[in-house]
Amino acid sequence: MGVHLFFLHITTGPDSTHNVLALAFGVLIVFLVLAGSLVIMANLNENMMAHGEIMNLQRHR
Repeated sequence: MGVHLFFLHITTGPDSTHNVLALAFGVLIVFLVLAGSLVIMANLNENMMAHGEIMNLQRHR
C-alpha cells in the first residue's frame, strides 16, 4: 500500500483529486470485501455449529 501511495503522488494540489478518489475507492472496496467475508464466515460457522449440536443430540439418544 505504501508503494502505491508513493507512485500515486498524492499531494495537496488540485491535479491529485483523481488519485485521492481512486485511493478512497480502493480502500472502500477492500473494506467491503473483508467485512463481507467475515459476515459470511460467521454465518457459516453458526450454521455448521447448529448441525454439529444436532448430531451430538442424536448420538446420545
